[in-house]
Amino acid sequence: DEYGDCECYCDGSYQGKLPFDDGVPEGFCHNGPGGGAEQCPDMGGFTCANPFTVNWVYNSAYTGAQFGGPSPGDSGPPPGGSTSDEYGDCECYCDGSYQGKLPFDDGVPEGFCHNGPGGGAEQCPDMGGFTCANPFTVNWVYNSAYTGAQFGGPSPGDSGPPPGGSTSDEYGDCE
Repeated sequence: DEYGDCECYCDGSYQGKLPFDDGVPEGFCHNGPGGGAEQCPDMGGFTCANPFTVNWVYNSAYTGAQFGGPSPGDSGPPPGGSTSDEYGDCECYCDGSYQGKLPFDDGVPEGFCHNGPGGGAEQCPDMGGFTCANPFTVNWVYNSAYTGAQFGGPSPGDSGPPPGGSTSDEYGDCE
């Protein structure tokens, strides 16, 4: 995979690049929905009266670590992402300071809790209600008590809830 900078432009004038120290894949840096252009005001802190446009610039030194790219010498995740059926908390951090965790009572898979597009870091302001002047970072913390019900759990071999889901509207910790 190739990674580069995603440059933000307002009415054709260069504003700066999105703050990914190790680059973004070219597919992220586009002008359509969910693309880099939508990230210019939030992640870049840039302002423009009109929609931003973006330009991707390849950089051979980047590994894309923030986008799930392998660290140098790392073979990366298996094809199709994680095969883990483990769940945990996705913690939100602003400039290294813990803000709280995303509100999933029964955990999230590790693959959800990442700093790239569509990952947990993007959910910190929306789902968590946290604010930060800079992009959030996230950390996944395993919790053996979680079954990941909100993410298609329970784990294989677990009988899970009765057909049709739980018959109770009360929730608590099983200790």
